[in-house]
Amino acid sequence: MSYRRTSRTQVSTRTQTSTLSSVSGTGIVTPTFNILPPVQYNRKDNNVPRLQPVGHHNHHSRSSWLAHDLHRSYHSTTQMIKNQAYRPLVKINPGLDLVLITGGASGLGYQMALLFHQKGFEVIVLDIHVPERHSRIPKVTYYQCDVSNIEEISAIAKTIRDTHGTVTVLVNNAGVMKGAKKTVDLGYTEMRTTLDINLLASFLTVRTFVPDMVSRHRGYVVTIGSVLGYVSPAKLSLYGASKAGLIALHESLTHELGPPNFPETGVRTLLVSPGQLKTSLFMDVRSPYVFIAPVLEPSRAARAVVEALEKGSRGELKLPLYVNGTTFLRTLPHQLATATRALTGIDSSI
Repeated sequence: MSYRRTSRTQVSTRTQTSTLSSVSGTGIVTPTFNILPPVQYNRKDNNVPRLQPVGHHNHHSRSSWLAHDLHRSYHSTTQMIKNQAYRPLVKINPGLDLVLITGGASGLGYQMALLFHQKGFEVIVLDIHVPERHSRIPKVTYYQCDVSNIEEISAIAKTIRDTHGTVTVLVNNAGVMKGAKKTVDLGYTEMRTTLDINLLASFLTVRTFVPDMVSRHRGYVVTIGSVLGYVSPAKLSLYGASKAGLIALHESLTHELGPPNFPETGVRTLLVSPGQLKTSLFMDVRSPYVFIAPVLEPSRAARAVVEALEKGSRGELKLPLYVNGTTFLRTLPHQLATATRALTGIDSSI
């Protein structure tokens, strides 16, 4: 059995003809056919020819159809990439971008504000506790604000637009760790405060500042998550749940802003998932194996974040190295995952 290539239009317009003739002297009637020539395939033609069977059943037909479907999908994807390739990467620029950092008065936020300032960016810090003048970074603007309060966020946003302009780099860094205890022992105030600051505040700032970025067709949303959003130890369910919520927020927001590789809105996103940081936030947390899971200096983490934005990076930044393996723990069977947690001492870190 053999195949010949025919296009869809040729299948409907070209017909196979036959005539009856009798063999002289025998009375036997035999059919004769006009065989059509094969159709030449042009790779640039979007109408991918189909293989039409001639004769009896051929067991290779399914693979032939699959090959042509894959071929067509490849060319359509390639064309889409070519059409989008003209869009430049969104890289931060001191002359174009205004940086806003929540929780930027101390810890990782302070180090990021310092580094942005040193690179020539205009930086605004929102924090519930504004440092004394002698402790502030020169030329960095500080506003006292409860970022979990929608009225305060809205008022500060108007002030920033009128005084500084459009925020194009939003770093959601504000966070607290309260209630390092068993879940059944958590108080309502501890739960509400942690979830409001660690999770709700990021929703409020995104809703407030991202529309301006979209209007300007330029922006970056940086979400400071945590390794505990992937693997939450015992007695840290509240903090772990808030950071897991940030991971979900980042993922949804990324795809709402357009295809991650070529965001049509011009706004990119980056999720930062650091391990334990050497800050007052984690003073009660003890790393069980310092060699495997070293405590991270805030200055090193800040440098990695700023460098990623300068490169136009997107997706997720995990540091240090061991954090990349924590997501694998969630894919393990329950018994193996439990044994791994016991071996690494995760649930005895508090």
